[in-house]
Amino acid sequence: MPFIIVPTPLVMQAARLLNFTNQALADHLGVSRRTVQRWLVSGTGPQMQHAVKLACTVYPRHEALARELAIHGGTTVEALGLVPPRPPPPPAAPAPRAAPVPPPAPAARSEHAEAVLCAAANAMDVSPARIAPAVVAAFKRALALGVDVPSLVALLEPPKPAASPQARPAG
Repeated sequence: MPFIIVPTPLVMQAARLLNFTNQALADHLGVSRRTVQRWLVSGTGPQMQHAVKLACTVYPRHEALARELAIHGGTTVEALGLVPPRPPPPPAAPAPRAAPVPPPAPAARSEHAEAVLCAAANAMDVSPARIAPAVVAAFKRALALGVDVPSLVALLEPPKPAASPQARPAG
């Protein structure tokens, strides 16, 4: 551990907080009472490892002082395990998923064309052969316009009749 001197006033503040005499401080830090006295007279404090030990002892009574001592000891109260580390930030929200692309419509078969022609013929009370040119022209135009069939059907259907109120008997 590098030889860095911890400010004596910090050490003495911790000793007062813990009600340590010079001897008690010396015993706690594993040094002689004479060493503690030298710190007081010369103004040079203990080394980093002593600051760490004091930080651990002081923490339950004075968190700010413990933090300062830990910093002079070259660490933090979190690294010493005195305080749980801050939780990591929550993960970023996932990007919104794109709407699933519907599968392509199946290719039309002859029975599909026949069913469409029959439906048109029945609606107009004509034969499928007579309605076929009109249906083909309508579908070609829809394709040229680039519109989809469901939205076109919704626009072409006649509006549904509103429910009529029931007649009240005269009375």
